[in-house]
Amino acid sequence: MYWRLSNLYFWFFALLGGLLPYWSLYLEGRGFSYLEIATLMATIQLTKIVAPSVWGWLGDRTGQRVRLVRFGAITGSLFFAGVFMEPGFYGLLLVMLAFTFFWNAIL
Repeated sequence: MYWRLSNLYFWFFALLGGLLPYWSLYLEGRGFSYLEIATLMATIQLTKIVAPSVWGWLGDRTGQRVRLVRFGAITGSLFFAGVFMEPGFYGLLLVMLAFTFFWNAIL
């Protein structure tokens, strides 16, 4: 159990360490304005406030914590794939809200 949990934390924070410093540069290269970049970066922090409470409540209510973590990881990955479809600002905003809602839930 120790290795599985530490593996989860390793990949979670590896993604965090790779996403946060370079995501805004990627968005700037795609032509987004500074306000749009700030809004998209804020979605990560916004869902860190909401998602853990929702998923924690759901995990306590159902008792299926491991299953919810797996579901969050898979669903978050699927939503992040929407980035590669190159949506506009509002499409990317929805993708980021959905991705980070599930991604922050697995922590």
